[in-house]
Amino acid sequence: MDKLVKNGTQFTQMYSSHRCSPSRAMALTGRYAFRSGMGSFPIAREVPFGMNTQDKTLPEYLKEVGYDTHAVGKWHLGVCNSSYLPTSRGFDTFYGHYSGAVDYRGHFIKRSKNFYHDFFDNTIEQHKLDLESDGQWTTDLFRDRTIDILKEAKRSKTPAYVYLAFNAPHEPTRAPADLIARILEKHPNLP
Repeated sequence: MDKLVKNGTQFTQMYSSHRCSPSRAMALTGRYAFRSGMGSFPIAREVPFGMNTQDKTLPEYLKEVGYDTHAVGKWHLGVCNSSYLPTSRGFDTFYGHYSGAVDYRGHFIKRSKNFYHDFFDNTIEQHKLDLESDGQWTTDLFRDRTIDILKEAKRSKTPAYVYLAFNAPHEPTRAPADLIARILEKHPNLP
């Protein structure tokens, strides 16, 4: 870590977009959103672009110095072809959803009249849908996977970089039933 700090770039000022995709692209590339291909808006799943594939990402740099790299959670930086996916952008593994927002328990996306499942576990097989996670809260799944990655890094003594992007607080806004019950117990008159 000391070598990385000594030889790396230190940012003393940064301006971030107020939107999710551009901000995350900036964090991964170190470039302003308009230079990273993200503009000032989040992208739809269907658009034929994403985070600029010519820009080298932080996990790509970290892999060069021996880090294992993992992306967990929301990607939403381009899915129109495999060159935009996390495992093509420097990550060894990806566990999460490619789109901007999924149902917290069913892990599906509704587009007009269609629903489709969007939850992937690329630690097993590239582009493998993870249907076994249905019914489990995404925030819990992402937390647990990140803890498992960090435990494995400690055990193997291999440095690890984990990019964790929770889908909360994005729509659809919902809370786990046990959390709602605890709040209503303390504040029974809430609407």
